[in-house]
Amino acid sequence: MIDKKQLAKELRFDVEDVEILLSAFIESSQESLQNIKESIKSSDLKTVQVEAHAIKGSAGNLRLVGIQKMAYILEEASKNSLKLNYDLVIKKIDKEINAIKEVC
Repeated sequence: MIDKKQLAKELRFDVEDVEILLSAFIESSQESLQNIKESIKSSDLKTVQVEAHAIKGSAGNLRLVGIQKMAYILEEASKNSLKLNYDLVIKKIDKEINAIKEVC
């Protein structure tokens, strides 16, 4: 669960600004996840890497450590052509994003 007041304090923003940032994160991350799903189908691991990197960075900026770690796993696996259950990791990220949606 995300504590918007605590996050606002850590980032030195107003709660309203944090809500705007979280909404933007949700939108961009869902778009990136969709791109990742399509890229996996076509074995385009470079796009998976780039999109996962974007999610990782945004999540890190917002102190969303769970999402950041899972995006890192996607990024590293795609960068190094490692075997990974991509669908499972994507579902976990999506679940975390949906939990943030409920708070916003």
